[in-house]
Amino acid sequence: MNLRTPIGGLWVFVSSLCVSCASDFTPYNEVEGFRLLAIAADPPDLVPGSHATLSALVVDAPTPSYRWRWCPVTLGPAAEHECAFSDDELATPALGSTATVTLRLPEQRDLDTLCAAAATRPAPRGGLRLDCASDRPEVFVRLEVMNGDERIVAIHPVPIALRSQRNTNPTITDVRATLAGEPIDLGRTKIPVGSIDLELVVPAESAERYERADGAAKEILRATWFVDSGETETVRTAFIPDDAVATFDSLLRNTWRLDAPAPNAALYLVLRDDRGGVRWLRRGHGGGER
Repeated sequence: MNLRTPIGGLWVFVSSLCVSCASDFTPYNEVEGFRLLAIAADPPDLVPGSHATLSALVVDAPTPSYRWRWCPVTLGPAAEHECAFSDDELATPALGSTATVTLRLPEQRDLDTLCAAAATRPAPRGGLRLDCASDRPEVFVRLEVMNGDERIVAIHPVPIALRSQRNTNPTITDVRATLAGEPIDLGRTKIPVGSIDLELVVPAESAERYERADGAAKEILRATWFVDSGETETVRTAFIPDDAVATFDSLLRNTWRLDAPAPNAALYLVLRDDRGGVRWLRRGHGGGER
């Protein structure tokens, strides 16, 4: 069992029946085989009585199976964050077994009851707990993805927000690519060999302004550039307001190097804000976008 903790609060546990696995270090953003790259909620936060659509970015799994659950208190990493509540204590603990499911947050009265129960429920070290006294409480969605003998378990936090402070997922409009100054189409069957300069097309308003206890703030944005062939100049890029290095322009740019022909090469871009928003886009043989 391996534990991975990607940026943005997504906890991922990976297990398989692998008997002999390569020991060479592989950068986090270089995709080799079955991977869960991200979970997104739309909208990314909830208010009592509202609902969100949950989806997952899974790669190299032709026919994966899914098991979604939600929970206010988990039993910690040693127990793969199984829920500390029984099925009878939660109205709808199991959310479904399809690629996309719906999470409905209870109305305020039932949520208050759940908050009180969560506050007294024992949880081992490392367990995750709904803390309704915090400025931004979170409920936790557990996803188990199966691909043959391989299994991935992940936890995704969904914040409970004030109605006046709702978040929206950031937007990726496109990714532009040039090779030696000439535009190339990443939707082509064959990605060319060489150093491909990449530029994300992200509206500036994706970094939303919001109010917090110490005053007005602007969101931090982070992009992870996943590839299944070649390598990128950097794994992640970021925009941090008022930072002289992590500017908005630096968030948008990277270089993808391919030293050998890769007819089925794919690029997966995952953009996160620091309030739980997630958006992704796929180019190359993966096709399409979210």
